[in-house]
Amino acid sequence: MQHKLAMIEPVGGHRGNELFLYNLCSGLQDAGCHTTLYTCDETNFDAFHKPRFDVKKYYRRIYGSDPVLLRGLRYLKGAYQTVQDCHRQGVNIAHLHIYHFANREFVNQLLLQQQQIKTVLTIHDVEDFVKFGQTHTLKKYRRFEKRNPHTIVLSQYAKKKLMHYFPNTPQEQIHVIPLTDKDTLYYNPERTKAEARKALGLHPDDFIVMFFGQIKKVKGLDVLIDGFARALKGKSDAKLLIAGIPWKVGFDAFEKQIQEHQLGEQSILRLQYHPNEVKPDYFAAADIVVLPYREIFSSGVLVNAMHYRSAIICSDLPFFREYVKDGYDCLMFESENAESLAAQLRRVYDNRSLPEQLKGPARLTADTIFNTERIVEQTLKVYDQVMGS
Repeated sequence: MQHKLAMIEPVGGHRGNELFLYNLCSGLQDAGCHTTLYTCDETNFDAFHKPRFDVKKYYRRIYGSDPVLLRGLRYLKGAYQTVQDCHRQGVNIAHLHIYHFANREFVNQLLLQQQQIKTVLTIHDVEDFVKFGQTHTLKKYRRFEKRNPHTIVLSQYAKKKLMHYFPNTPQEQIHVIPLTDKDTLYYNPERTKAEARKALGLHPDDFIVMFFGQIKKVKGLDVLIDGFARALKGKSDAKLLIAGIPWKVGFDAFEKQIQEHQLGEQSILRLQYHPNEVKPDYFAAADIVVLPYREIFSSGVLVNAMHYRSAIICSDLPFFREYVKDGYDCLMFESENAESLAAQLRRVYDNRSLPEQLKGPARLTADTIFNTERIVEQTLKVYDQVMGS
């Protein structure tokens, strides 16, 4: 069945979502969907790479330091313009991306359904990470559930969680499709570690342990700092590279932790947002990428790391165990156990060939499980079901 598709994802380039959007929209366009991406004005891949699909940036100036009310009004304006354009273009299915089950996200869904445009949701975070460890109420989920027949989540673990919040949705209408978050825009496989380190101002001979991405409470950076201190404190060539921006959390506690462990000279802090064009250098520069998360439903960092042929240490959460295998394409440690992480860090520090052994299988996993063609095929099947319902 041919579809005229609206991909509605207002976050876009604000937090580095361009890669999966570019891959998914390109794949759907190539598969016969007439695809238009509706996103924010911080998305800029179309300035450097001419996409095969249409891009419309109606969500303008919705991020930044302006008053919340003003940004909210701009979001509503963008939502209205998006839905009106969908109506003019004869869109028959809209694919919405949900991160917070927030009022602004619900507005998009409501306006589309008022125009009798069928929708499918991709839910990225089933639970709000800002409220990690707290009880979540069902109320905010119910309005999304009762207006949407089919939903995509990014892992079996996410599906299990969502079934609690969407109790009236049949299991077969919650589809598990991972993100196609591989870098098809900026990655240069010929780029060497030495070249990447020179570009980033890193020492060519250091042993670099990297944390990359948004710094959130659930990301377990404190566990990594403790684990690094236990394993590699005092080893002058061992460096902890923290490359990311704090999100809804201050960095003071982490800085204090670094000072208490006397890791100041072994820590490299790059506390800012790193756009997609510099990401390949960071992953090429690192000897090991650590994902010490406490909770996760999907991970662009994991997919990026595997695609870039990085060696990975991750916690043994259900999501990670679903997609990667300890000792084959990654090393795992017991979640929130700093000594367990330290043991794996000692292991790779003492055996410098071990990271190289993990890289090839990791890339194979990325190419197999997170394959764009496969993901597009699965997504199209969901669209067909939505249109037939």
